[in-house]
Amino acid sequence: MTPARISLTIAGETRQVDLERSVVRLGAGGAEVPVEGVAQGQLHIWSAPPKVIRVGGPELFVDGQRVDEAPLELGSVAIWGPAQVVLESTGEPKVKAKPVLQELPAEPERRPAAARVDASGTRGVAAERASDRLLAGLLVEQGLADKDVARRWQASVVQGDWDADACAREVLERSAGATADPRILERAGRLQRDLVMSAFQQGMRKAVRSARGAARHGSAVLIANFVALLCYSLILIAIAFLLRVRWNWSFDQIIDRAIGVFK
Repeated sequence: MTPARISLTIAGETRQVDLERSVVRLGAGGAEVPVEGVAQGQLHIWSAPPKVIRVGGPELFVDGQRVDEAPLELGSVAIWGPAQVVLESTGEPKVKAKPVLQELPAEPERRPAAARVDASGTRGVAAERASDRLLAGLLVEQGLADKDVARRWQASVVQGDWDADACAREVLERSAGATADPRILERAGRLQRDLVMSAFQQGMRKAVRSARGAARHGSAVLIANFVALLCYSLILIAIAFLLRVRWNWSFDQIIDRAIGVFK
């Protein structure tokens, strides 16, 4: 078998790891290669035969398909949280040696980094992924993204095969020139304003609902009192009618007697 190695990219930094050992572990919990942003779980990469196994942690995607375990072919791309793994051939005779981590220059960023930074003074992986997702969504919304890419990812949402990070990468790669369009900045500002005011608007809507509820409650009380008064009046009328018909007695006699007393 041709000796193989993996190209490992984490937070924009790419390294190569020769698959000389039976398994190389990425992630947390004593893994040989720690992955920033992954607090638990590991990704195991086996050399014979080459395969990848998810042992907890973020979801695993191999060539765009969500899996927990899958074989690796030359050129296969595995994405596990912030880590990207690509299987490569060394093209050299296999020799016994310890795994070597070779530092390579960091890949240039596709676009300027956002102003937000973490405590160490660098942009966090989660912040980069979030901004990529939002920018890709704005490009599609404004009709600036590649039409074929946009339609394909819209279909994936309908089919339930949605991957936010993969969509963001493809949209941004195929629509690189569109990110400078002034409509993106203007729409981003309006979206930011709406998000900032969302809590306030929710509070206003709650206050309006409370006022409407109080008004409905007051109207219900008035209607209930009116119905009760009407019922009492009908009962008194029925009693007076019965007294008049059965015993030839009416309230008028009481009124006449009362008037006679005061005369």
